[in-house]
Amino acid sequence: MKHLQENRKGQNMELEKIKVNNKEVELVRLLIALLIKKGKRQFIEKKIFDLLRVVKKEHKITGAVFLDKCVSNARPYVGFFSKKVGKQTHNIPVGLSHHKEISLALQWLTTSNCGIKQGNLFKILHRELEAGYAGRGKAIQKRISQHNLADKNRVYLKHM
Repeated sequence: MKHLQENRKGQNMELEKIKVNNKEVELVRLLIALLIKKGKRQFIEKKIFDLLRVVKKEHKITGAVFLDKCVSNARPYVGFFSKKVGKQTHNIPVGLSHHKEISLALQWLTTSNCGIKQGNLFKILHRELEAGYAGRGKAIQKRISQHNLADKNRVYLKHM
């Protein structure tokens, strides 16, 4: 799959009108992979590329750059692992790898409104991506709460 250029049934879904680097193309691939359910890849790709076209018209930047900014705003730098000490279980903060940070941010952006019936999935996703681009939204709140919890649990680093 060369830079997400897909031609299916006369639909030209190109991401490369403007040169983008491989990291941004990879973000689009990961987003599509997260949203695929029951083998409806073509439908999801069409909707995601339509969403990125709308973003390009609104913000005057490419959709991949927009998605990169959303993910970088929602990206957590700290994760947790549980360790049992005596009868208590402590969440010990640890640094995350770059790939894990990106996958967590995309999961939070796509599933933050999961289960809420507010309309079409892609309209809800568009709203959440807009909020992530602006630095607000549920994914950003989740990142902030995770960082606050990591600050509170710093004392448990001695149990590593």
